[in-house]
Amino acid sequence: MQEEFSRRPLNGMLFSVIIWALMGLLFGWGASIFEIQRWSLTKQTLINFSIYYIGFTALAILASWFPLSLPHLLLFSSIFTIIYAVIWLITYFLSRKKAEN
Repeated sequence: MQEEFSRRPLNGMLFSVIIWALMGLLFGWGASIFEIQRWSLTKQTLINFSIYYIGFTALAILASWFPLSLPHLLLFSSIFTIIYAVIWLITYFLSRKKAEN
């Protein structure tokens, strides 16, 4: 889809701005999941991961960041999951340490 917009620089720029704005909205909305106190951390994490994964994958495909094929989707999914897990673990341990103090 981006190929259609990249023929003209301003169209390509507008497309990029829209994609990045949608990503900002996605990640802002997804982060609010952790503010729902009545949910367990496990439920919050699974819902947050699902929102981020589905939304980010859709936007990445729309932006043509990788070819739409099973091997590329599996690689993307693996990288996304590893990065999510690392960030989640760092945040978890920092929050736990802060709560202990």
